[in-house]
Amino acid sequence: MNDELHIDALDLQLPAGFERRGPSIARHATRELGELMLADRRGAADVRLGTLRVGPVTAHPGEANAVIGRRIARQIHRELHDARSLP
Repeated sequence: MNDELHIDALDLQLPAGFERRGPSIARHATRELGELMLADRRGAADVRLGTLRVGPVTAHPGEANAVIGRRIARQIHRELHDARSLP
């Protein structure tokens, strides 16, 4: 098993007022996604995609960047599992 996660680009479209928080949210999201993928022994880490688009994820101004990043990572992880299930 190859324990590697490679993301060429993570393009977050955040609501107004979150511009300065974007880099921190992205770091939290990629860190959490890496942990989810390494913990996932069902093969999601074997998925190779050119592009993965994830629907909207709720972000509230009072939430910590780590909480928002975790929510984004979990949505990406679900989408990867769904993509793996496609023929």
